[in-house]
Amino acid sequence: MSKISIDLINLNSKHNTRTEDTKVTNLNFTDTGVSVEVEWGGFFLPNKRFNGKEKNIKIGDELTIYEYGGSAIRGIDINGENLFFLWDTEIDAEHEEWCAQYQKEKEETFEREKTKYDKQYESLPQCFKDRIDKFRKDNPKFRVDYEAYELFCCTEAILIAETLKTPEGVKEWADSDDRWAKVPDLDHGHSGNTMGASTQMAYWYLQQPEAINRIVGALSPLVGSREYEEKNKRRKLKEHESLD
Repeated sequence: MSKISIDLINLNSKHNTRTEDTKVTNLNFTDTGVSVEVEWGGFFLPNKRFNGKEKNIKIGDELTIYEYGGSAIRGIDINGENLFFLWDTEIDAEHEEWCAQYQKEKEETFEREKTKYDKQYESLPQCFKDRIDKFRKDNPKFRVDYEAYELFCCTEAILIAETLKTPEGVKEWADSDDRWAKVPDLDHGHSGNTMGASTQMAYWYLQQPEAINRIVGALSPLVGSREYEEKNKRRKLKEHESLD
C-alpha cells in the first residue's frame, strides 16, 4: 500500500472510508472532464475535481482512490499527491444538489409527458383507475415520482391478461422460459420488478378484479410501501389500536 495523503485513522467521518491502489491504463479527455480507465475498471472525473488546475493525470500514474458507501469516490491521490478529497459537508452538499437536480428533471419530464399519462389513465379499466386514484390521493408526490412506472405496469398487466385469458394461463406463462413467444407484444424494456408487478396484477385482474386496488405499488419492493400509503396512516393505526 502506498503512502496516502489523508489521515484516515483520525478522520472523523460518518462515512466508512477505505483506499484502493491502482494504475491509470487509459484516458479520454472531454470538455466536461476525463474518463479514467484503471486496472479494475474505470470512472469519470468532472472538471470540478481538478479545482481549476491543469488536468495533470497521465497513463501509468499510480492512484490511491478513497471510496465510501460501496464504490463512491470521495478522493484521489496521484503519485502520492492529493488531487481532491471530499469532507462530509461537501459530500452532503453534493448529494443535496444531486437530489434537487433529479427532482427538477422528474418534474420537467412529468409536465412534458402529462398528456400521454392522462391518455394512458383514461384507457384503463375501472379497477386500475381506482388503483391509480388511491395512490394519487394518498401521496401528493405520486404523479411526479411514481405514476409513469405504475401506468407502465398496469398497461402491461392488462396486455398479459387479455392475451392469456385465464389466471391459470398467467401462472403457467410466468414459469415459462420464453414469455415473449406467448405474449409477443410485451414490452422488451421490462426489469425483473416491472415484470413481477405486471404479472401479479394480470393474475388478479382475471381472478378477482377488485383485488387490484389492494396490491402494493409497483415500486414498493425498491422504495418501500410507505410511498404509496395515506399520510400518517401508520400513526393513525397505532392511535386507533391504543383506544381498543
